[in-house]
Amino acid sequence: MARRASSKIRPLWIACIVGALVLAVIGGIVVQNQGGDAFRTVPELDIGEYLSNANSLRGNNYKVKGVISQSLLYSRETGRLYSVEVNGSGGDNVLPVLVPPELSYLNLQKGQHYTFLLEVGDAGILLARKMQKG
Repeated sequence: MARRASSKIRPLWIACIVGALVLAVIGGIVVQNQGGDAFRTVPELDIGEYLSNANSLRGNNYKVKGVISQSLLYSRETGRLYSVEVNGSGGDNVLPVLVPPELSYLNLQKGQHYTFLLEVGDAGILLARKMQKG
């Protein structure tokens, strides 16, 4: 008499499947937490260095997280100048950020939190290249 093949699910296979599911869930959580910062590969602006010698940083891109303090100036050609409150190593600081006309579709208001991708331009002016709310 011939033997039939066993169709039992082995405990080793169950453990492997459960382990793979746990790893997938943990990986999804890690990716989701890192995905919120669109500028995670850009270095943060050293505010102390910027305030002491902004010209040395000219042409470089940096990330800054801050709160819109107030609108300072508006020009149709160059954009709108805002003061942005940021936390630095020496406490709270206020930086001038120029938002060009290309980003005029954003409705910036006092008290809103933003992450800025900034370029240090001529004369040390901080020019917003991209912005993300939050």
